[in-house]
Amino acid sequence: MVYLLIVLILVLAIAPILHFRPTRRQRLVTQLRDTALKYGLFVEFRKDNIFDKCNLSPNVDRADIIFYGLRIPLSVEMELKKEREVWLRDEEGWRNLTKNNEFPISLSSLPKDVLAACFDIRCYGVYWTERGEVKDVEKISRILASWAACAD
Repeated sequence: MVYLLIVLILVLAIAPILHFRPTRRQRLVTQLRDTALKYGLFVEFRKDNIFDKCNLSPNVDRADIIFYGLRIPLSVEMELKKEREVWLRDEEGWRNLTKNNEFPISLSSLPKDVLAACFDIRCYGVYWTERGEVKDVEKISRILASWAACAD
């Protein structure tokens, strides 16, 4: 009986500590973001109006959309006079929201969880839901780098 009481007290003491362990999803998101940093990408939440013009899938919450970007070096940034480009993926494929520029072929092989890709004077980047794997982040990094190289 005494041992049962000791075990019960230990379980009650340890249970709140176990509650703070990260979930599988939290560990995956951390791993994805660490991989992005390793490949030179930055990760940020952006409140952008590009998704106002489209109907997102019902299983996509706007709060889950995050931006992974590749910064443009300042020396190149000053030389680029291009306007912002935004490409949005919907059921029909990719469409340009800003103007009728030619579609960058490299974007066609982005992972299916990527909802949009954009370029501005500061960076090339994608909006996605982080539902992929580490290999998807590596692929995003390669594609953004090739898109940036083609635009120079």
